[in-house]
Amino acid sequence: MKKIISIVLVLACMFTLFSCGDDATETALKDINDMYNAISPSMVSTEITRDFGKYTLTNKSTLKVGTVDGFAVSVYEYSNQQIRDIASGSGADILDVVETVTGIREYHEELGYRENGGKWDAEGDDFAPETGSTALNLTKATVQDFKNDAANKTYTFTVLAADTEAVFGQAIKSDVAVTITHSGADIVGLTLSYAIESKNDDHPKVQVTVKTLYSYESQTITIN
Repeated sequence: MKKIISIVLVLACMFTLFSCGDDATETALKDINDMYNAISPSMVSTEITRDFGKYTLTNKSTLKVGTVDGFAVSVYEYSNQQIRDIASGSGADILDVVETVTGIREYHEELGYRENGGKWDAEGDDFAPETGSTALNLTKATVQDFKNDAANKTYTFTVLAADTEAVFGQAIKSDVAVTITHSGADIVGLTLSYAIESKNDDHPKVQVTVKTLYSYESQTITIN
């Protein structure tokens, strides 16, 4: 009889443990969703790398939002690497295959929008993010291998390909490894890593890594 009672107690303890674990996961996922979907960063820095074959292409961008003389402003600077269009150039034997394209886009509440220091378009729209750059809707059903590293304020998990549209708002034909860093009150970093298919027969798979950092400090912005 004592043995049966002991087994029952052990099973009860195990059930409690798993229930607590599930509750903790649900709470953490809700916290992540709430933090991410409520953020209003003053600066978003993004680095996207695409690895395929012998090439690694990197796109970097920084978006700052703030005010100048009382007007809302947004400044987006980018530097994108891409495979050069050889057909429009002088040939691969002369030109480097990889080229870098840079630019700056600006929005001013009074003046409108302009690109690369050109003329202001008064009808231009603001492009500052009110929330994160992608959607994020996490549930226990759409998250695999969830880990909470409280000491380093980091969450890691995987989203299966079938669940990517529900989580990110767009379908990705690959499982996505996710790392989120936070301050306890705000999300400060989001990393997505996944592979996509390419139409290039020489490089059928492209490994993509997206690293985004969020800052909430006041930014110094200059509009000339």
